[in-house]
Amino acid sequence: MSFVSKIVGMFLPYVVAAFIGASRLRAVLKMLPCHFIVEELQKKFQTTFSGKSDLPLHMLVDLGTGFIAVTMLCDRLTTAAGIEKLRQMLNLPRHVRISSAGLKDRWAWTSQLIVIPYKDMEKLKQILARQGTFEEAMRRHGVFFKDPHSVKGHLGKGHLEGNRFTIKVVVEGAPKDVLQNYMQAAMEKARSMKNTTALVNVAQAMNLAEGDILVPNAYGNQRKGARQNLDKIGELLVNFGAEAAFKEFLLATTSNEGHRARDLRREMAKEWNEAEESIADQRRLALESGDSAEIERTSKLEVIKMRMHLQGMLEVLEKPDRFANNRPNYEVCNMVYEWKLVKAMFVHLDYETVLRDPEVKDDVSLWFGAYQGYFFNQLQAKTITGDLHLETMLKETDDALDSIVDGMTDPRIDKKKLKANIRERNLRMMEVPLFSCEPVAMWFYQRFMPEAVPTQIDPLVRELFMCAGGNHKGPWRPPYVVPKGLEWNCEDGEVNFRFTLRSGAYATTFLGSLFNLVEAKKDKGQNKKKKFYGNRR
Repeated sequence: MSFVSKIVGMFLPYVVAAFIGASRLRAVLKMLPCHFIVEELQKKFQTTFSGKSDLPLHMLVDLGTGFIAVTMLCDRLTTAAGIEKLRQMLNLPRHVRISSAGLKDRWAWTSQLIVIPYKDMEKLKQILARQGTFEEAMRRHGVFFKDPHSVKGHLGKGHLEGNRFTIKVVVEGAPKDVLQNYMQAAMEKARSMKNTTALVNVAQAMNLAEGDILVPNAYGNQRKGARQNLDKIGELLVNFGAEAAFKEFLLATTSNEGHRARDLRREMAKEWNEAEESIADQRRLALESGDSAEIERTSKLEVIKMRMHLQGMLEVLEKPDRFANNRPNYEVCNMVYEWKLVKAMFVHLDYETVLRDPEVKDDVSLWFGAYQGYFFNQLQAKTITGDLHLETMLKETDDALDSIVDGMTDPRIDKKKLKANIRERNLRMMEVPLFSCEPVAMWFYQRFMPEAVPTQIDPLVRELFMCAGGNHKGPWRPPYVVPKGLEWNCEDGEVNFRFTLRSGAYATTFLGSLFNLVEAKKDKGQNKKKKFYGNRR
C-alpha cells in the first residue's frame, strides 16, 4: 500500500502553544494525580471528585424511565476502563450500551456522568453500597460510583456543558514572588490580546467582560490518544477504510506505552500476519487451480473473516496476568478499547457491522476526530501567523453560502433554515467548520486548507463518520474560548489554577500558552494507587 501522509509537523503548532508569549517558564504537569482534577459540568449540576453527593434534591426521585445515570470517579483510568468495571459490577452483557458525554484524561482524577439502561433503582443502590467508602473503593479499584438518578436516555455528543479544572503546575526552584510577577505579567498580556486587530471582532462577537481573556481553542495532544497516533490512524481510516485502520490501531507500537503493552501488540501482530499469509496462500492456490468459484471466494477474504486468528488475538488480550491478581492483560495494560474492537470483530466477522456497532463506532469516531483536530489546529496556526485571516474566511464563506446550500439535492433539506442556522449560530459567533464531507465544510477546506481534503475517501467511512450529523452542516468549533471563573495563586515552586472551560476545550492548551509544559513521567501500572484522596491541594 503506497501512501504519503498529509499529516506532517506538530499536531499542536508552536505558534498556537506560544500564543500569549514565546518566553515561557518550564513547568511540570501531573507530578501527582491530585495535581490534575477534571470535574464534568452537566446542565443541571456540577460533578465533584469526592465521596459527597452532588445531586440537587429534586433529582433524587426515581422516575422509572429505564435509564439511570451515575457519577463515575476515576483515578488514572480511561473512561472505557471505568465503564468496564461498572459493567462487571452489574454483570451486564457486552451488548448493553453504557454511554458518556465524552472521554476524560487518562492520568488525572476525574468525575463524569455515565448512563446505563437499568430499571431497578433499589437494586443498583444496593450494589453500589458494596463499594465501601469513597476512599476504600479508590484505593482498591481506582474507581467509585455515586449519585444514581433517573434520566430520559443515553448521553452523547452535545450533552456536556464543560469541565471544571483544578490544576497545580510545578516550577521547580522558582520562589513565590518570582512566580507572582510572572503570572501577573502573563495575565495582563493575555487580557490585552483580545484588543488586537486580529481578535477585537472575535471578542465583540463573544460579548466578553473586561477581565476575560481569550485563548486558542486548539485541540491538545490528548486528542491523539495515549499512544499519540490517532490522527494518523484516522487518516488511514478515511483513505483506506476499516481494515487498514484496525490493523494500525491494534498493532502499532510506540514509546508512549509500557513494554508489556508493546509485547501484547507484537503477539497480536503474529496472529494478524498469519491471517494475511493464509489469505495470500488461498488466493494463490485458487489462481493456480483456475477455479472461478474459488477465485471469487478468496477475493472476498479479509482478516476479519479469519476467526481462528481473531480467537488467538482475544486469547492474548484476555490471558490472566499472574503478577496482577490474575486480571486480564487488556485491563492491566489499559487496552480496553483494543479488546472491545477484537471482540466485536470476532462476533460480527464483518467490517461494516463492526463499524455500525454503537460501542465501537463511538471509539472509532475518535480516530476521525483526531484527523479533524490536526487540520483545525493547522488552520488556527495560519490565522495567528497571518497567512489566513479569520474574518476574511468567514466573509467568503457567508458570500458563498447561498450557492452552496442551493446546490444541495436532498429534498428533505430546509434550505432557508439551514442557511439561517449557519449564519446565526456559527458565522455570527465567528466559528469555523471541522473538516467533513458536508458541503459547506468541504467548500471551506478546499478553499482555505486543501491539504485536509483526502485524495480518496472510503465510502462506508464517509457515510458513518463524515456525513453523519444529519443536520447537513457538520460540526463547527470556535477558534477561541474564555476560561470562566479563572482563579490562580502562587506558592514556592507551584502555581495553582481553577477554571471552567466549555465542552471540547483543553486545559493543557490554555496552560501551555502560559508555561512550557512537560508532563511528569507516568507510572504505566495500575496497581500503585496513592493515598491522596483526603487532600486535593
